[in-house]
This record gives sequence, structure tokens and C-alpha cells, in this order.
Amino acid sequence: MGLRELPVRREVFEEIDPAPKLGSILEEIENPGSATDLNTRIMADANEFFKRTFITPNMLSLLEKIVEGFEGGKKKVFALYSFYGGGKTHTLLAIIHAFRNPDVLTDPDVVRGIDTETRAKLEQLAERIKRLKAELVPFAGDSSKFSGTPLSPTNAGNYAYRTVWGYIAHRLGKYYEFKEFDEKIVAPQQDVIGKLLEGEKALFIFDELSDYLKNLTGGEYREYAQTVVNFIEYFVRAVERSKCIAVISLPVDLSGKFDWRYEGDEIIQSLWNTLKGVAEPFEPLRSGDVDIINVLRKRLFDNIPESFREKTVQKFKEKIVNYPEYFGSLDYVDKVAEYYPFYPEYIDLLQTLIVRAGMQRTRDALVISMKVLKEIILSGEDPDAIMPWHINLLWFERAFLGGLSDYRHVYIRQVENAPSTSYGDLAKYILRAIFLATYHYDSPIPRDDFPDIRAIVRMVYEPATFSKNNWEVTDVENALSAILATPEITHLNEKDGKYWFWRFPTIKEYIVKRAQRIYEDEDPRIYGKIEEFVRESLEGRLGVIAESGRERRRGRGRRTERIHFFEEHFVMKDYGKYPEDNGRLKLIVILRPDLVSEVENVYNYAEERKPRSYKNTLVVLAPESERPFKELMMTASMLIAAEEILEEIEAHYGEYGQEVVEVQKSIVDRERREQLVKIAGSIPRVYSLVYYYPVSDSNLKDAKVVQPGYDLAENVHMTLLTEGKIVDTMVFDYLVTLIKNELGVDLERDPSMRTVGQILTWFKQNPRFPITTDKVVKKAIADGVKMFRIGIMRENKVYFKPVHNTIPPTKDVEGVVPSELRDGDGILSRDRAIEEQFRILKESEKEVNYGTHIERIYYVVYPELGGERYTLSQLETMPDWKEIFLSGVIVKRVEKIDYDLLVDVYPSRSVTVKEGETAKFTVRARPVNLDVDGVKIKLIDIDGNEVVLEDEMNKINTEQGIVYEYEFEIKPKRDVERFRLLVSAYGKQPIDKELTIVVRVKKKEEVAETDVISDAHIGMTLLRIRDVEDIDVLETIKNSIIPAGISGTISGSILATYGGGELELNVKNIDLETGIHAALDIAEYGDERKITRSFLLDLKRVEVTELLVRKLEPLNKKVIFVLGSGEK
Repeated sequence: MGLRELPVRREVFEEIDPAPKLGSILEEIENPGSATDLNTRIMADANEFFKRTFITPNMLSLLEKIVEGFEGGKKKVFALYSFYGGGKTHTLLAIIHAFRNPDVLTDPDVVRGIDTETRAKLEQLAERIKRLKAELVPFAGDSSKFSGTPLSPTNAGNYAYRTVWGYIAHRLGKYYEFKEFDEKIVAPQQDVIGKLLEGEKALFIFDELSDYLKNLTGGEYREYAQTVVNFIEYFVRAVERSKCIAVISLPVDLSGKFDWRYEGDEIIQSLWNTLKGVAEPFEPLRSGDVDIINVLRKRLFDNIPESFREKTVQKFKEKIVNYPEYFGSLDYVDKVAEYYPFYPEYIDLLQTLIVRAGMQRTRDALVISMKVLKEIILSGEDPDAIMPWHINLLWFERAFLGGLSDYRHVYIRQVENAPSTSYGDLAKYILRAIFLATYHYDSPIPRDDFPDIRAIVRMVYEPATFSKNNWEVTDVENALSAILATPEITHLNEKDGKYWFWRFPTIKEYIVKRAQRIYEDEDPRIYGKIEEFVRESLEGRLGVIAESGRERRRGRGRRTERIHFFEEHFVMKDYGKYPEDNGRLKLIVILRPDLVSEVENVYNYAEERKPRSYKNTLVVLAPESERPFKELMMTASMLIAAEEILEEIEAHYGEYGQEVVEVQKSIVDRERREQLVKIAGSIPRVYSLVYYYPVSDSNLKDAKVVQPGYDLAENVHMTLLTEGKIVDTMVFDYLVTLIKNELGVDLERDPSMRTVGQILTWFKQNPRFPITTDKVVKKAIADGVKMFRIGIMRENKVYFKPVHNTIPPTKDVEGVVPSELRDGDGILSRDRAIEEQFRILKESEKEVNYGTHIERIYYVVYPELGGERYTLSQLETMPDWKEIFLSGVIVKRVEKIDYDLLVDVYPSRSVTVKEGETAKFTVRARPVNLDVDGVKIKLIDIDGNEVVLEDEMNKINTEQGIVYEYEFEIKPKRDVERFRLLVSAYGKQPIDKELTIVVRVKKKEEVAETDVISDAHIGMTLLRIRDVEDIDVLETIKNSIIPAGISGTISGSILATYGGGELELNVKNIDLETGIHAALDIAEYGDERKITRSFLLDLKRVEVTELLVRKLEPLNKKVIFVLGSGEK
């Protein structure tokens, strides 16, 4: 609901001259139908006139004074003063209509919207005027009929009057009393005039008397003009002594200053001198905006519903509340309501324009506002209020009169035809507003009354227009910055936060011309300047420069933490100049587009064209195309030109004074800051093509930078991260697969030891590898150690299995990793890590005899916490010792033994055999600080309570001294058989030891396969899951089995294609959780992925429970379950 919904008066569309011509109006009043123009007909109709008239307090007061004068008041003569177009004639016409038709003052259509107090006064005035029955004698200086002039006497039938006094006598019906004075053009004396007024109750209205006199002063009737002034002096003195009233309008202000049209005119001055001491002065409109707002409302609109005002004010209020920094307090809301449907700044700027451009206060305010309103309606737009930027000064030639004619061309070029910006019409509205507010001051320096950003926002913001274009209040400030950055806008000045237009171009025009010459000459400084900012970007400072180049009030920008891998930067600015080959990650920036042909040479050669070894430490960044680079060259030229011109300002503007010089310096500074912002934004856009070797590909490729920012290194890093060439994190499986596929080296199985430094070198030398940092690679290696998939050898120490001093509360979950990996550290496959750690631990076992006691240091392995333990000597006798070593817990034991019989059973005290097999045992007994003659052994079947074995143990000499050993076999008859083992030393210091030996029989179990697991299988053993052929199934297994704590191994293969290459993972008997995660990680890397060899899960015997069935049911019909019914 905007302006288009308001009822607009018909004359708005007729483009009438709203200023009333009293002579024509009087003619229409006396001879209805004589007028040919709409405005005259409206003004002659009392009812229509008052519908369009705002009865100002001054107008009302003047009417009351006139009536009081007739009723016996002292004042009889009144001067209505204002400059041309200030509402004098309109006020006089209101008096005429009020006295000709007093009832019009009480007409409902006239008094609609008028406050109660004023309405009451009008009603009283109407009654008082009726009682007066005064005769009306209007004088219109623009009409010979209503003035009398010797230039063109007016025929009145029996006579023709030719003077002011002749006309007055004619209107009073007493012409013949003044005939001789009229014909001889001689002014009657005061007493004669007094006799003329005797018995009369007349209201004399004089309008355009100054124009009347001015038309006579240049010719033969100059003396008559002076005579008229004399007559007026006599006349007003006679009026003061009569029952008549005289109202005379004058183009002067209260101080006596005349409208510029009458400055220096002696006759007009004498007229003022005649009246100023006699007449009571009245001004049609009060100073300020209130009266002119109401005048415009009345003349332009039939009616303005209050609901329209309220809705519009509410829209403004929402923004005023949200943006107090622009609109100030909520008092501004009241001002918007007071001025509606005009915006406050519209009225303020309109009045300032009219005064400063020498225009007519009321007349031109009406002319301009009518034109503006008409164009708004015809445009189809529907704003909520009339704004300053609705004024197009080209519609009003009077705006460029006097000394302002030069500004017309400035306005056309810099405002109406201004180069477009990304902000479209918003930029034009801003330019119109600033121009309208400032050009008429014709000032080269800022003034206090010039607009700042706050004032500009208020001059421009209009709810409906902003909403339609999706603009925000803050866009005004952004658009203004874009305008200032436009080279073609050369007449807009800014200093100390003030903005204004000046007739002469700013220093910016010189900058543009100088920059064009620098650019066309291809000045070498251009490339130097570009290189300077490229390096700033590489050092991470370009964003700071851009921020410092923006609005100063925002302060300096702050450097943020940088995210990229590059250790060195190299700007290539000539052919054959290549960076050194030192293994450090480098970003090479090719400065100019013509050097892009050198990209392959950069990868192949180092300094002095030596073959390059570390090819995978380089990434090349180059300009994407010629055109953006040319634009960048122009921006660099602008910066160079601004720096040069800064030193020359005195020569160009010194003659205008130091303040003007300072203004221009500030413009250069702003231009430089704008170009800084521009070049900072251009660098990442221009340098946006990355050349690199893709992973697992030997062909050079280019990629467009993604999400370009101020930091070139970060731009390249993020682009190659997206392309998969840079990896900032690396899982161990990826590392293993990459090295295996590219070099045929299997870190997990190859018995040969590779060093950490060797692997880092592979990454730096092989362009088929991803680019990453030593830290990332080392972390992946460390993760492999933590997962017990590889080990680290450093001198004579292996980092692999933790070695505890006491039994820990839980089993080992992570391998031991050095605090920092070193390049010389060796990488061991898991098997070799087990072997090397076992060897070193066993070699570190020792026994020290102190005579009175021995100290024994050795290591034991607990397959299960709280269960049986094995010494390393026992463990190495077992066929599956490596698996036990890997899955068990290693504890270092330190024992002090004064004397004892140490008994060990090999392979262990508990042995499981298959059905029909024999269990073999070796018992060793070693006396410590005991004097014994021998050792006996006795084996008793606990369940059968019978002696199975009783014998003397064999004596053996070893490095540790005398050891007694005995070997025996047991063929079990039952599923579980338990035996008491008694070992007794005899001699001077006898001692007995008793141990328990257990033999278990592992029965053959029945194995069943099914593709559906159900409650019928509860109580059975889940041995395997095979035929896993789908990645989603593998994901389901990860989410169901792993959280249940089920362990085992996995075998299978998966293939992923990525970036034209292939990534394959083959796992065989690898830890279940590790293998599943590795396979799924590889799948994530691929654009396409498939299982090339179905996965088999070999599980560590797990009982099927109801809960496990529920977890496995999603796998039904997708895999094969292998179940056992034998020993659990």
C-alpha cells in the first residue's frame, strides 16, 4: 500500500503552473468561463480553491486582523512579504474568496481535516465577514484591467482608466472624481484620497505591485512609477484614517532584503521604505517545514487516510529501531509521521535547493513535487514515501541558473549517466541525493552541512523500494564505497566523512589518465607491483592489506591462523629461473601468463637446469587467462599512478588554497585504499589455476582454485585437498596400500626393514604420491604401531608391545610409539616386530648370583588376565607363540630368591590336544642355594586317585648350574584330566613342590552352514561368516559384531577407483576390527568401489545368544554363517 493508492489531484497530471496569476483569476471570477487553463479555473472557484489550500496560522491571523480592522481595530494597513513564489498571491486570493463568499470557510469539504480550534475560528470569521459587508477592491499588477496602466489604458465604456488611482476610483464607482488625476497621470494628494474613501468600507488588495512598477521603470513612464510610490504613501495614510483596509504584497523579507530580481531598484526600495513604518508585516508561511509540508499535501492529494500514514511509519520504525547508528533515536519516527507522505529529508533538501538556487519558495516546491509525484505514478513504481532521489534535476532547468550552469553537465555525466555498479539503481539514488544536497554550495572543501554516511542513508532509505530490490540499510554504505571506487566518478569528493559534488573534477581524473599511460607503456613497475602483492598473499598478509584499505573506521585487520603445508614460496618471473631442489614443500607462482609454458620444466629441472629429484614437493600456481591479468595490470597501474600523483597535488590545486589541497590528498589516499582493496581481491582471482600430478597418475593436470581467498597458499592447499593430491590426514591402511600399489613394498609383510626417512623420501620424490607433511606420514606410521600392525626399531629397542611392570587391569589396546619418530627409525612388519621384540626381551633376561641370594629378571606373557602365564622360554616352544605374544600381556618380573626349587613345566601346565592325541610335557627343576642329592617326580591322577608316574629326574649341567629335567606323555581317556605334579628335592636341604597339570581333549565338532541365523542356533558356536560381497553388508557387520566385543581375523579384497586411478586393499588374516575399518576407509576414497574377493571372517569361538541373533539378523540372506556344535 504505497503512494499509488493515495487519491492524487487531477492537476498533478496536467503539469500546470501552480502559481496563481491574480489578474487571470479575477477575470474568471467576474466572467466565468473566460479561463482556458485548469489552474485558473480551480483558483477562481472558492470551494475548489480552499480544498487545495492549507490555512496557515499566519493566513488565519491576517484574516482576523483584517476583520478586526474593519471592526474598529487600530491597524488598517498590512504588508504581506516573501520572495517571489513564496505564497503571497495565494494568501491574497484566500482573503478575496473569504470576503466574496464567507460561507466557503465553513464548507465541510474545506474544513475536513482541520483541527477543532481552527475550525471554530473560521466559523466565527465567516459570520463576522458577512456582517461587515465590505467592498472588495483587488489590484493585480499582472493585469492592466485590474491595475490601470498608461502603457495600455483599460476601456470602461464611457472612459478609460490608466493609473492606479484611476483604477481604484473606477472600482469604487467614483472615477469622475479622479478623472483629471488619471488622465494627467498626476497622483492626488492625501486629502483628496481621504475624500475618495469617505463613506467607504472597502478591502483593498494589492498584488504584484512591485512587478507593476518594475515594468515601468525602464521606459518613458519611469516618473509615473515613482508617482505611484508617492500615491501609495498618500493612500495608506488615508486608509489609516478611514474605515477601509489595505493589504499589499512585497517581494522582500522582514530585514528589508529584496528578492534578487529587485535588488538595486530604487523605486521598489522606496516603496518598501514607504510601507515598512506603516504596514503591519505578515509572512504567508512560517519558517520551518510544517507549513510547506501541509501546502504540498493539500495541493497534491485529495485526501491522505491516516491508515496509510500509520502503515508506512511502522515500516520505517522497524528499520529505525534496528539501525540506530543511521537513524538516531525513535524521535525520528515522529518526524517521519509528521512529514508523510514526504520523507523529512525530501522537504529539507527541497527547501535548501530552492533557496540556494534562487528558486521560488512555494511555487517551485509545488512545481517540483507535482512533477515528481506524476513521474512516480507513471513509472509503475509504488514507494511508501517521496524521497530526495525521486527528484531528477534535468526536469527543472531553473536548478542550474545563475552560476550553477556548469553543474548541469556534471549532473548528466556523473549522476544520471554514471557508470553502473553492482548495486544498480541504488548507486544512482545515492548520487542524486548527494548532488541535490551539495552542488548549489559550489564548494571545493567540506562543509558542516554536507551529508555524512548517516545523512546519506536517511536520504536514500525507502522501505518499499529496498524491499522490492532486496536491499538492506547497510547496502547504502557498501554502494557508496563502490561508487567511490569507480574511476569515472571524478566530481564526487569525500573528506572527514563528508561527501559532496564540485564543478571541477577531483584528482582522481589525473590518476586515471596517468594510470592509462603507465598501462599502455607496459611500464616494468607494473610487474614489480603485482609481484609485491603476490608475495604479500604468500606471506598471509594480503587480507590484512585489504582490510586496512577499507573504511578506516573498521581498523586494521588481523592475521588469522594459516592452514597450508607449503614451507617455501617461489615467484617465477623469467624463463629458465627454477627453484632449488631441497626437499621442502614449495608453492611456485608463475607471475605472467606467458610463462605458463614453463610448467613442465619447473617439475623437471632445478636451478641451473639440474635434474630435479624432489618432484613431489612442488605445486605450480599460474594466471588462469590473459584478460583478468590485464585488468590486474591496470589496477597495479592505478596504484603506481596514485603514488606519483600524491607528490604533484600542490601543482594542480595549490591555487585554490591549502584546504583544497588537503581534500585532494584525502581523495588520493582513498583512491589508493580502494585500489588496495581491488588488487587484494584481484590477486586470488587472477592466480587461480593449479598445476599438479594427480595421485597414481603420471600426467600433469590443472585445476581451478576452489573458494579463492586472500591467501594464495591456502587457496592451493584447499584446491589440492579437494582434488585428493594433498592429504592432511592419513590412515595407516591408505599408507600401506599406496606404497604397495606404487612401489610393490608391503610394509606389513615384507621382512626387510625400511626407515621412516626412506618413506618420507618416497613421498617427496614420487609425483604419483599425494603431497603431505612429514608429520602426517609419521602419524600414519605411528597409528600402524598403535594397531600392532607394524613396529619401530630404534637402535636395540623395539616399539611394539607394551611391557608392564605389574599386571595391568585390562589387556593392551595400543602399541607403544616413540614420543617422536625419527628419520633413522626402522619400520618392522608385524611378524618381524614380534620376533625382534621377543629376541630383545629374551636377551635382556638375566639372573645375578649374589652369593646369599639370586636376583632374577625375566618376562612372562599372560594370554588372558588372571589366567595362566608363560615365560618366554615356555612360549617359544609353542607353535602359536607369536599369536599369544601379540594378543597377550607382557609383564616384567624381578624376583629375589634366597633359596628355592624353581619348577617350570613346558609347554605349560595346561595342554589341549585333539581327540586320540598324546599330551607331551617337560618338567625342569632348578635348586637355588640348596644342597640336594637329587630330585624326584611323581604324577598322580586326581580324579582316579592313582599314581601315573614316579621316577628320578635327570641331572643336567647348564650355564645356570645344575638343572633336573624329565619328559613324559599323557594320553587322556576323559575330556578333562587333572594331575598333581609332585617335585621333591632330597639331600641336606630337602624341599617339595606341588603343581597341577590339566589335559583337555578338543572333540571333533559338527559344523553347519546357513544363510539364515535364528533362535534355533542359540547355544551353538559361531565360527565364521563368509561370502561377504557387499560394502553395505561390511558396514552392517562393523556396527553389529565389533561393538559386541567379538574378535577374530578377516581376509578379502576391495578395489576403489579415484581420479582415474585405482586403490586396492588385500587383507589376509588381519585383526577383525582393523581389517573392517581399513576396507571401509578405502571405500570412502573411491568414486566407484567393489569387493573383488569376498570377505571371510574367522571368529574366535563365540557362543550364539539371543542378543547376538538379534544383531546378526540384518545379515540374513546376505552372507553364510558357519556354526559349530562341539566344544565351546
